[in-house]
Amino acid sequence: YKYVFLLLDDCKLESMNSNGRFPLDFLLLAMTRNNLTVVSPMITGANKVGGNKFRNIMQAPAMDNSDGYISSYLEIFAWIMTFPAYEALWQLLYPSVNPYGWGHDFWYNGYAKERVKGHKMGIVSRIVVKHEQNVLLEGQGRTDNTRIEDKWNAVLAQERHYKQYLHIDLAYYRKTLDIANSSWNGAVKGLLPKLL
Repeated sequence: YKYVFLLLDDCKLESMNSNGRFPLDFLLLAMTRNNLTVVSPMITGANKVGGNKFRNIMQAPAMDNSDGYISSYLEIFAWIMTFPAYEALWQLLYPSVNPYGWGHDFWYNGYAKERVKGHKMGIVSRIVVKHEQNVLLEGQGRTDNTRIEDKWNAVLAQERHYKQYLHIDLAYYRKTLDIANSSWNGAVKGLLPKLL
């Protein structure tokens, strides 16, 4: 495979092209034209909590004359990855220690920079995926009631495990996240030029 499309089960494909299909081809075009190893559409309904306002880049509309952003941070909702970029993510998955999937988006950029040739991530804000999470309706979004402390303890357990047994310092990647500030645009490294 050349690409892998990872779509979480609580996400809905919103943007459709004139043929009534999700514009996957446009995302792939943006990837190739901008030499991206990972691309995400804009995500509506993503969380905006926890003091990490730089995460809001996932919901930011494109600026004039651009299709979106080059970013050092992408939250995992709907990623298209080159195969080497996917292999880097796969190496971070360790569900027996961290079954909640937390931490990966904080580790990924630093980890991939060291392992994926030409690593570069982008958000195509013209294409929209909706993160649906209504805990009051069965089957729509977050239905687990796991405490946040338990999820963070799993993140820390995975960081300890990787450091002890694999000699990989995941905590370093999380603590040295490549952001300029904690505002909505803190992870922005540039703009994706308008393609069409």
